[in-house]
Amino acid sequence: SAAQFLALLFIAPSRKSPLFVKAMSQISVIAPIFIYSNSQSSDRIHQPWIAVMMRNKAEKLGIPCVALGGVRNQLPRLEKGKKWLKPQLEFSHSHLSN
Repeated sequence: SAAQFLALLFIAPSRKSPLFVKAMSQISVIAPIFIYSNSQSSDRIHQPWIAVMMRNKAEKLGIPCVALGGVRNQLPRLEKGKKWLKPQLEFSHSHLSN
């Protein structure tokens, strides 16, 4: 059976596309991806569009991925009053417990 693993990524963007997004189609095994961003669209370091780009690339490659946001951007939001940690743990558990 395949080994299960969890990847936590911190991505430094380039002007056009983060290096990880470019490399995703060249990696043979990629762990499920959970992305949460509460950055504003104007944030020069943690742009929410990177989360959308990664989610779309993951969908094309068949990699389980969810991208959620907070009140400062247009990403799909968590339910009111929820923090990102519990959904992240539930997502990880659902993909790593098989």
